[in-house]
Amino acid sequence: MAQSVLILGGGLAGVACAHRLGDEGLPVTLVDRNDYQQFQPLLYQVASSQLPAEDIARPHRTIFKDYPMVTVVTADVAAANLGERSLVLSDGRTLTGSHVVMAAGARPNFFGVPGAEQHAFPLYSVADAERLRRHLQQSLQQCPLRARLSRAWSTWWSSAVARPESRPLVRWPS
Repeated sequence: MAQSVLILGGGLAGVACAHRLGDEGLPVTLVDRNDYQQFQPLLYQVASSQLPAEDIARPHRTIFKDYPMVTVVTADVAAANLGERSLVLSDGRTLTGSHVVMAAGARPNFFGVPGAEQHAFPLYSVADAERLRRHLQQSLQQCPLRARLSRAWSTWWSSAVARPESRPLVRWPS
């Protein structure tokens, strides 16, 4: 059987693996339910309306346009059979390879806390960030004074973090 690799998951690990194997000339099939890779460390900026979602998500096809050995399949995976090195997609197709890489990411765990799943705001995806952003906007619209204070705090914090030279110099006693 010729060498080929199936990668389940198109996040940071799956994309890095596909890049490396594609550089080595191995045929790779990357499978993910989304047609984009998100940069999770910036999800909080989408949630706080500092960045649009498009700024932290890149289409897989763009990422791999210079990688002819990498094929991207956008689909949900219904089952993984690691013994047979295959993935069964929700549309009924079965993909097989000589190797399977599981890079499916994580899900929030609410540890059985009653009500947490219904009322918490996890921040694992672009959809989560947009849901939190809508909630924050609705909450702030109900309290105009808090909205102004929140914007002022956000502006100060962003400028202090982005431009350390704008922070006052602190000298500790010797």
